[in-house]
Amino acid sequence: MKFELGFGSGVQALNVPDQNMMGVLTPNPVAHDLMNEEEVLRALRNPIGSPRLSEIVRPGEKIAIVTSDITRPMPTYRVMPALLDELYAAGIRAEDITLVFALGSHRKMTDEERRHLAGERAFHEIKCVDGDPSDCVHVGVTKHGTPVDIVRCVAEANRRICLGNIEYHYFAGYSGGA
Repeated sequence: MKFELGFGSGVQALNVPDQNMMGVLTPNPVAHDLMNEEEVLRALRNPIGSPRLSEIVRPGEKIAIVTSDITRPMPTYRVMPALLDELYAAGIRAEDITLVFALGSHRKMTDEERRHLAGERAFHEIKCVDGDPSDCVHVGVTKHGTPVDIVRCVAEANRRICLGNIEYHYFAGYSGGA
């Protein structure tokens, strides 16, 4: 059986002999009305259990948008145009917005990777940075004594907007979510 798998920015083809196949797992179909940018716009216009973002933020506030790094399939470039429009409509200035890529224990990203993830518009309009573990604010410890350190530009922001996807994670079970 022939398979084509996403690999890097391309596709890798491979053949598995039929006698070595036990089966092929495929995702269940999920009904949906909107996709991609249209769904982002719908979500921004009709948030669940909250006022619109443009009704929450205030001109002059510093906004940190935290998103996944290159190791996750979060399409930040599809979310950012509508998110920026919503923030600008509320009077937030581009110079008050920072897109922070949450690296965790991963390596720093290249400018090309940051540009790809942010999308051309966001990359050129706002500050786009990798989270820097050497520049954190210590905010305390958990009840178990674990130190809590937050990347400075996130800790010092007036508002934090977290983007991400929920997906299976080989080490953590699932990643993403609140």
